[in-house]
Amino acid sequence: MKVSLALAPMLFRRCPPIGLAYLAAFLRAGGHQVSVLDLNTDALLPEDGNEDSWNDRSFVSGYEAKNPGLLEAWAEKLLAGDPGVVGFSLWNSNRHLTFRLADLVKRRKPGCLVVFGGPHINFENEQLLRRCPAADVLVAGEGESALLELVERCERGESAENCPGTYFRSGGRVCRAAPRQNIPSLDSLPFPDYRDFSLEKYYLPTALPLSFNRGCLRRCEFCNIHADWPAYRHRSAANIYAEMLQQLDRHAGLDHFMIDSSALNQDIRQLEALCDLILAGGRAFVWGGMAMFRPEMTSGLLKKMFAAGCRDLSYGLESGSQKIVDSMRKGFRLEQAAQCLRDTSAAGIEVSLNLIVGAPGETEEDLRATMDFLRANRDCIDFVGSPSEMTLTAGIPLQLDPVKFGIDPGPGAIGTSWSAGGNTHEVRQDRIRRFNDFLSREAIGRFSPQGRLRAIKTEKPG
Repeated sequence: MKVSLALAPMLFRRCPPIGLAYLAAFLRAGGHQVSVLDLNTDALLPEDGNEDSWNDRSFVSGYEAKNPGLLEAWAEKLLAGDPGVVGFSLWNSNRHLTFRLADLVKRRKPGCLVVFGGPHINFENEQLLRRCPAADVLVAGEGESALLELVERCERGESAENCPGTYFRSGGRVCRAAPRQNIPSLDSLPFPDYRDFSLEKYYLPTALPLSFNRGCLRRCEFCNIHADWPAYRHRSAANIYAEMLQQLDRHAGLDHFMIDSSALNQDIRQLEALCDLILAGGRAFVWGGMAMFRPEMTSGLLKKMFAAGCRDLSYGLESGSQKIVDSMRKGFRLEQAAQCLRDTSAAGIEVSLNLIVGAPGETEEDLRATMDFLRANRDCIDFVGSPSEMTLTAGIPLQLDPVKFGIDPGPGAIGTSWSAGGNTHEVRQDRIRRFNDFLSREAIGRFSPQGRLRAIKTEKPG
């Protein structure tokens, strides 16, 4: 069967989306014809980095008015070849435009099955089917097996109802099917297929995303990764290295892998074995991504990682207050974090930090402790991202059990309208403003999404 997959505009054009590449490879391995459209690479899009703009319904309406016929042309592209299934990757920042495209597709071909998947399903799930009549099915969590079953049902002329791992309509009601078992072995997945992506149109044209694992060993109170991937699974070092070699052979000029996982160092034995394979193989390329603080990240391992091409690690510090780190179940001591920063920097690997402002129980003293931690370790820190406001998203422990954390969730029970005593949205925004002023005043590393990408080193290791 012919299947079209699409990602509506949402983010700056960093590199191709790995999720759609995995879905395309999985469906093709099942014998189906697949076309993929990443509409973020369309030449008519405004300047990159405007994620907040796409999240604004009025901006989307205005953009459509300024570009008459563009969305209709995109819908026609999606329907080229007469697909039986059209799938959209749904994110918070592209949902308004996705709804419009889905509606246009459904009007042109009422009989096609329109499927939504992606991260935003965890935020609204069944509400999406009420808000967007054009959508027929939502795939929740890991999408490969569920989408393949939906395509095969459609090919046989069968109903999409009760497909495990989905939300669907039945008799005018929105229903949820039984959960679907996650794929037990990630090594069994075909490697992501990027043949439909024009790499030269991305901000990093010589980079591709690559996954080490799915899920997370830790259970941070603010994270919803377990809604998609309840169990942690990792690929073998040999499987990862085989993909690296295949992608390098397929894509001329490729020299950089951006590790698209919650943390690339969750399995230390896997990480060290991969470094050994890279060093023995003699191919020159660089890589990096998110990492967690842990004592196993020794000076010796970090030096080996650098020798194997690792050039950037982004750590989730979140707070410089041990009280907040513990309350959010981050799983590290600040002394360990400081040592890890020193060793990472000394190994020659670029260091960046992610921060969250406004955790339940956070006080002005805790905010000052974070500032003090950054001052004390400033020589080891290359970049600090603008801190994120603590947000209640569907499925995270803070949202599932707000009473435990002293939270009044406010209207809707998700978003930033929650409060915990004097910890309100307005207070958190003021703290973020003052924290950003602190970073600028102290000249501690700052970056925008585009600036961060420019700073990532893509030179050959050695």
